[in-house]
Amino acid sequence: MNEGDRFDELETRIAAIERRLGITPDAPVRPPPAPQTTEATGTQDDRTAADGWVSTRPGTRATGAGATAKPAARAHGSFEHAASILGWGGATAFVLAASYLIRLAIESGWLTPQRQLFAALLLALGMIGTGIRLRASNPRYASLLPAGGVVILFLCAYGAHLFYGLIGFRAAGASVVAVCLVSLWLCWLFSNPMFALFATLGSYSAPFLLGTGNERILDLALYYSAWNVLFCAYAIGVRSRAVYLLAAYLSLVGFDLIFQFGPATEWQAALGFQFVQMAIFMAATGYFSMRHRQPLSREEAYLHAPPLLLFYALQYALLDRHLPAWAPWISLGSLAALAGVYILARAIVRKPLP
Repeated sequence: MNEGDRFDELETRIAAIERRLGITPDAPVRPPPAPQTTEATGTQDDRTAADGWVSTRPGTRATGAGATAKPAARAHGSFEHAASILGWGGATAFVLAASYLIRLAIESGWLTPQRQLFAALLLALGMIGTGIRLRASNPRYASLLPAGGVVILFLCAYGAHLFYGLIGFRAAGASVVAVCLVSLWLCWLFSNPMFALFATLGSYSAPFLLGTGNERILDLALYYSAWNVLFCAYAIGVRSRAVYLLAAYLSLVGFDLIFQFGPATEWQAALGFQFVQMAIFMAATGYFSMRHRQPLSREEAYLHAPPLLLFYALQYALLDRHLPAWAPWISLGSLAALAGVYILARAIVRKPLP
């Protein structure tokens, strides 16, 4: 058999195979799809991984472009977390730099007191204005700048009155009230609870950043009372007990530390301020529950217990030292006031109060 006969016989056999398979001579021959197995059943899939398709059936293995979705999401979350830390670090650096600038200028006498405070005031207003301008593009990080600006405004009011004596008692009170109103407006504008927490820490740390040791207890009571009212009002507005709880801790501990190292002759002002603090935070706790119809949970009650016990300990120690005969009766009166708020809140909320 020659080569021509062999080719003819081969073509005949191929034509017979095509007829059995139903393939016409003009139709293009396609390779069969690549088998794709699953982890759970080991069956073949009818699609190829080359198309970038990811199976959504239970037990299948993700292939193609979707395989990198979870690592990309984790990388994005890590970047957001790092950016948040850097943002808070930058705002804290601004506040510390301003505090250091004021303290350095005070000790070295490079500038007059008026110019020192004016420069700090411009810095605070610039931070607040920049944050408001950037609010539309990036509201999460733009709120950090006004938070630092509010703290610097508190420092300016504190230094102008208690250190330099440039403004009197009434002017200092008006300045603090103005800064509190600005803080409330910024809290509403940005709707960021971290802003209030940052402002709380910065506000109550002002006496320790610029303290001279010669502050009058009555003047400090003015600042602390204004801050207490501010943060209690904000906590009720945003329905966050954490804000006024943090303020209560810082107010009680901070004021007592300053009083212990201050003149002991002003114990009457310290005792009066303790009652003012008690009234502010007690009213805030009760009004929060009554307004939002949200009684304290057991976990929240545990968080309220330490500042309450701390108040009773500080109050009784001061009374026992200066008014020993009245100490038990005044303490019982404070307990009766607390019980009155509890009974009133329970009657209005009409829910069990653990």
